Amino acid sequence: MNRKITAFVIVLLLAGAAAIAIMNSRKEKGDGTAGGGGTNAPGSTRVAPGSGSAERAEGKKDSDRLDRERRDADLMAQYGGVRTALARKVSENVVSLLDDAIAMGDMMANGAGENFGGRRGLMRGALGRTGVELTEEQQEKATELFAAYQKKQLEKSRTAVDGLRKDSTALMELFLAGDAKERGEIDEDEWAAIRDGAVGDLGDVINPLDRNNFRGGRPLEDEEFVSGFEAILDEDQSAAFNTYRDERTEEAAANPANNGNISNLPTMELDTLDEAVTGAKKMTSGFRSVLEGLGSLQELRPQIEPQTEEE
Repeated sequence: MNRKITAFVIVLLLAGAAAIAIMNSRKEKGDGTAGGGGTNAPGSTRVAPGSGSAERAEGKKDSDRLDRERRDADLMAQYGGVRTALARKVSENVVSLLDDAIAMGDMMANGAGENFGGRRGLMRGALGRTGVELTEEQQEKATELFAAYQKKQLEKSRTAVDGLRKDSTALMELFLAGDAKERGEIDEDEWAAIRDGAVGDLGDVINPLDRNNFRGGRPLEDEEFVSGFEAILDEDQSAAFNTYRDERTEEAAANPANNGNISNLPTMELDTLDEAVTGAKKMTSGFRSVLEGLGSLQELRPQIEPQTEEE
């Protein structure tokens, strides 16, 4: 009976998450583009007499707007105001999506992942293709290595997203150049030059449309993890692991775009990219709500599950 109750509650959480995603989508459509509503019109903000903090906040808002306009000026000159505004909207949605991904990573690392196989399950998924069979003791050690890898990657992502929040020019230019390539306004060489230039600024920003980035990450591309993992293997396991790594090196050489970085996002027109990112954002927002709900359910379980009376 307890399993049925738990399953029913999880179904309700999933339905609620879907409803939240739909309402958020409708709210975004109703809000329109930034600065489109009357509440942002000049003079519309009411400031109480002598309210210095409100005046400072308004001044900072104006300063941020001017900084953004200066950063956007070159992009607008090259790609036009309408497409630059759309690129900014997409970049803001990417930041929001990655915020959800980081929050989910934190929750999974702090226990919410137990509902989905736990950290050990994520570790197994990340190492699944290696062909290495680990003992129970080795799995414990590998899980500790994986936990350290997760923590490091979350911090990298957090820092990268904070950087995008302050200045998303490089990301916007990447999106605008991809759009221009798809519409025949720049050629492959011009696109490649812009993409390669973005790698330095966006090196730690993951591709939000790459599902592998949400399946435990890429620990086998991390030197620290690999070094620690190799140290726990016996001779036969090491041979199997080295064979896998040789095969993976060949695959990477044949498909260099499959590295999880946002600079390798497939080129597409901005309208298509907007739809793809918006759809992904609905999914991550919904799943984040499910994880938060499951976390709350986990905390309440001792109170809602019937106690077995001792005879």
